[in-house]
Amino acid sequence: MIEKVGHVKNPLTVIAIFAALAEVSGTAILPSLNKETQITYMWFLMCFPMLLVIIFFLVLYKKHYVLYAPTDFKDDKSFLDTMYNNAHPPNDISDKPEVMHYSDDQSRMLPLMYANAVAFADAALRASVVDSKHLNQAADLLFRIFYHKNTDKVVAILLSHILRKLNKLQEAINVLSTFAKTIGDETDQDKQAKADVYYNIACYYALWFGKSKDNDLKKRSLEALRKALYFNPKIKDLVFKDVDFMPISTDKDLIELLTQ
Repeated sequence: MIEKVGHVKNPLTVIAIFAALAEVSGTAILPSLNKETQITYMWFLMCFPMLLVIIFFLVLYKKHYVLYAPTDFKDDKSFLDTMYNNAHPPNDISDKPEVMHYSDDQSRMLPLMYANAVAFADAALRASVVDSKHLNQAADLLFRIFYHKNTDKVVAILLSHILRKLNKLQEAINVLSTFAKTIGDETDQDKQAKADVYYNIACYYALWFGKSKDNDLKKRSLEALRKALYFNPKIKDLVFKDVDFMPISTDKDLIELLTQ
């Protein structure tokens, strides 16, 4: 009995399908070409597989982990360990990100470090089991990017989500507050960024209030939410559905703010 054909699940399968289709389609086209073109085309058909093999073994030697899908690992921990080994910055960069300095060569590596750090942090957040080890590693990687002058909303909010998972609400708020000071308010994109940042700050203060019952935290949550609504009034719809605001959901000031 023929079993149902499964979906493509890893890069190796994609490479194999690509190579097979290229060779089969190339061979099928060959007879329709004139003789002069056939000679050149035959050289291509012979050299192309060799080129694929060479590239494959170079990748296998230098970055073998990119040839596997997350489902090829036995668990999330193994996958995240592999990602972290790839994403970790060079050893000569300071362990104190707030005082680090990049050389010219390291500055050129920042786009790659950015992509690796964001990918690792996103994977750590999506892991089926919350793992403080990998969350702390993700926070370390993102902090290194965050303290660089070219940081952006993606890094700031992702870092704050990581810190929230680690129950470090004060640090999460500090990160977003620091980033908010770097955003202008001239363009629609800037206004949306500020709205998103202040909305998350409001969420974290509300959660913090739920743990400590400190009324000052409730006031700060409402103040941040008021700023978010100023930059994007449509964000009001999210508040009614967001469980982060449950600790202050019955507060009269919140209800008044949302019904204005």
